[in-house]
Amino acid sequence: MFQPDGLQAFVLLGLNFVVTPAILLVILVWAMVIVVRSPKGQVRTSAAAGLGAGIVLFVIYVALGIDALDVPPITGLGIDPGVSLQLVGLVVGTLYGVLLILLVRFLSGTRLTGALVLFLALSSLAALYSYFFGSSQSYRTLVQFLSLGTAFGIFLHILLFPAAVRRKPNASP
Repeated sequence: MFQPDGLQAFVLLGLNFVVTPAILLVILVWAMVIVVRSPKGQVRTSAAAGLGAGIVLFVIYVALGIDALDVPPITGLGIDPGVSLQLVGLVVGTLYGVLLILLVRFLSGTRLTGALVLFLALSSLAALYSYFFGSSQSYRTLVQFLSLGTAFGIFLHILLFPAAVRRKPNASP
């Protein structure tokens, strides 16, 4: 096995823990700069949704690989890293997110706005309550991945159809 010493160790340390992370962070900052410098309107909305979707996918990536990390277990949090409903939750959540933004798009500004707000408030608060105070590990896992899938579905819809979330010119603020 290769054992670097002296200058080799210093160069490898700099490459592994300074240069490579710096390059990756610069790419992330570049993505943020693209969002900020995008022209206002649909292009900026799409760019911001792309950044949001990328962050959500990163969270999904971390959540899916959490059991592969070599860290001591965190006890008392009630999060089951060995998730079994990941894919189902992500797919259903993504579809729900797309459907949710379509409902918001078509129902907001109508007489059904109150019912829409009631549904959003009730479903989010009930899921949040069950997530923190429920006793089932698998339910927490399902809610976690449904939430991530929902966020991804919303961002995906905005990314593909940025005009769908723009306020109508004659709409009140």
